[in-house]
Amino acid sequence: MTVNAGPERVELPGGKIGVLLFQAKNQDWASAISAQTGDFVLSISTSARDIFVQARKEFLHLQTRCETIFVASFGEGAMAALSIAQEFGDEVSGLILIEPVITSDERALRKNYQQVSENLDLIEHPLLLMYSIGETGEEFSQAQEIAENVSSAYIREIVLNDQMTSTTVEETILFMKEVEFGFWPATNEVDDDTELIDAEFESIVAGLSLDQASPSNFLDNLDLPDPDEHFIEPNPALAPIHDRTKRNAIFAMIGGPIYALAAGVTGFNPLGVEPWPGVLAFFGGLAFFLYSLRDDYTDEDGAIL
Repeated sequence: MTVNAGPERVELPGGKIGVLLFQAKNQDWASAISAQTGDFVLSISTSARDIFVQARKEFLHLQTRCETIFVASFGEGAMAALSIAQEFGDEVSGLILIEPVITSDERALRKNYQQVSENLDLIEHPLLLMYSIGETGEEFSQAQEIAENVSSAYIREIVLNDQMTSTTVEETILFMKEVEFGFWPATNEVDDDTELIDAEFESIVAGLSLDQASPSNFLDNLDLPDPDEHFIEPNPALAPIHDRTKRNAIFAMIGGPIYALAAGVTGFNPLGVEPWPGVLAFFGGLAFFLYSLRDDYTDEDGAIL
C-alpha cells in the first residue's frame, strides 16, 4: 500500500528496516527498493522549502515504525541526508549518497549548507557513494569532497554508467544487507588481529615480555643514568706533590726569577755574577720538572726502552 501525502512525500510501508530518501523528481528508485526488499521507504522531495526541518520530522516518524534506518539521497538531497546523520549519529545505520550536490544557489539554504559542510567530520557511518564522472567533472569533485572530509571508517565508491537506476538499486540493496549482517566496517578476523596487535604493543611497553612480575620495566630503565656515559665533575683542588725532587724543582723555578729580579733592580749581588744564578736555577728546575713528568715505556719483558 502506498500512502501519498502530496507530491513532496510518499510512504511505502514495509518491514523493520526503513529507508529515508531525499529525492527531487520521481519515485522509481523508492518503489524498486521497497518492492525488492520489503523495507519501509519514506521518500521526501528536496523541493520542499523547509527541507531540513521536514527531514528531522520524518526521521523521528520513521523511528517509531522501524528498528534500523538508512538515509539515502539523490542530488541536492545529500545535504539533508548528511544533516540527519550528523544530528542522530549512531541511530543512522548507514548513509547512501547518489550523485550528491553540496552547493546551492538559494540564499535561504546557504546557512544550512555551510553548517553541514563544516561538520562533515561528524559523519562516521558506513557510506555508499555513487556518482558519475560527467563532462565537467563537477559531480566527481563534489563526491570526492565528501569522501575526503567525513570520518567514516568504511567508504564504498561506485562510478555510475548509463544503467544508473538498476546499478544504484542493486548496490544499495547489497550495501544494506552487508551493514545489517555486520560486514561493515570490519570482520571478526580483523578484530582478532587488532586485539593481538594491541596485546603485543602493551607487552612491549610493559617490559618487552608478557611477564608483569618484574619490579621495573623498559620505560623505567630509560630514566636511569647510563653507567658508561656520565659526566664526572672535576675537582679544582691541587693534589699534593709527594716527590721531593719535583718540589725542589718547583722551588727553583720560583726562587730563580725572584733572585734575578732582586739582583737587577736592587743591585743585590752576593755571588758577584749578578742575576745569572737565578736564571740558571729557573731553567734547571724547569728542565728537571719536565723530565720527571715523562712516561716510562716498557716492552713485553718489562725492560725500559
